[in-house]
Amino acid sequence: MTDEKKREMRITASRMKSGEFVRTLYVATVEPGVTREDLLKPDFWAQVAYQFSPYDRLEVRSDDGIFFAEYLILACERTYAKVKELSFVSLTTKDVAMTEAENELELYKYKYRGPNCKHSIIRKSDDTVMVEKLATKDAALTWLANHKKATA
Repeated sequence: MTDEKKREMRITASRMKSGEFVRTLYVATVEPGVTREDLLKPDFWAQVAYQFSPYDRLEVRSDDGIFFAEYLILACERTYAKVKELSFVSLTTKDVAMTEAENELELYKYKYRGPNCKHSIIRKSDDTVMVEKLATKDAALTWLANHKKATA
């Protein structure tokens, strides 16, 4: 047997950088109805693919709050992006999904409608959004109380 020294592998400082320096994290809020399968189609990302580089990361959330997902950009050009799903979490139970947090409020209902529309009050009779983009549930319920007083 020959005595061979096993080469010790170590990373050098030049091969390590801050994550913010070498890749970008994007957050996409997609419209209700977009499916998990849609997100895996390279042409789904056609309008924004020019911004991506390989190994960038994507966090995707549904505007109606029913899922959260993470993706890694594998390849991209100006009109497509091939992504690898890292995680996909359905948020449909009453314990998790804010979209299920509706209260019976006589003629109106409170609903959290995602990160763009936020906390809203909706008239039940015709599903008209009375107010939206309020910062908290309490702010929405306060608006409703004031509205009821004003119209009484």
